[in-house]
Amino acid sequence: MNIDLFRMVNNLGKDLTYLNPTIVFVAEYMVFLLALGHSFLVYKKQK
Repeated sequence: MNIDLFRMVNNLGKDLTYLNPTIVFVAEYMVFLLALGHSFLVYKKQK
């Protein structure tokens, strides 16, 4: 099942090439977005 799911997601890059820049952006900056979201939640909880 894991291999089939991996291949299905991997083949989307070939079929939907217009999504590649968006996926690369998300993969590149997801750490920063998660850190920003976490900081926001911590700040909001303190108030």
